[in-house]
Amino acid sequence: MKKIIVTESQMKFIIENEEYINQLIDKIGQSGRDSLTPSEKRYLDGISSHEGPLKYYQGPADEYAMYDDQRGETIKSNLPNIPEMEFKYDYQEVDKESDKNEILIFGSVYFGGEEYYGYIVATPDGNLVEYEFQIGEIGYDLLDDYRNLMDELEGLEHEFEVFLEDSVIPRFV
Repeated sequence: MKKIIVTESQMKFIIENEEYINQLIDKIGQSGRDSLTPSEKRYLDGISSHEGPLKYYQGPADEYAMYDDQRGETIKSNLPNIPEMEFKYDYQEVDKESDKNEILIFGSVYFGGEEYYGYIVATPDGNLVEYEFQIGEIGYDLLDDYRNLMDELEGLEHEFEVFLEDSVIPRFV
């Protein structure tokens, strides 16, 4: 039998997160490891390899569930109806004010030679709720510089949502 030494803080973490950890283990037992979302896999891999401070492994629906190793990751659209477009990931956070624990994914969309910064709101199970991307800020000084990506994508809104739902959201939720 192998002896494992656990610190007090590690034991506290395990006890506090036991229910969530057991849910993930049950999910693997029922449907296999491939049934886990990318964030659930990172969570289990992180705590099993003891990488980084424990506070970063509180689960995907927690304020610490931002995985900096993905910052800067770029996804290119491969949809035939959309001209060249990319999404560059910045960070994510959970909307604590939402009773659904919606996930806000922040980043940039590159389209038509311009960078539009904004966010995507998704449910924990990966459904698109809303999004907003823009150049500039709405304010007295910058009102003329403000442009919304949706104005530039006129007629391609559905294709853009497919890109978000099929390529971007599954990678970061």
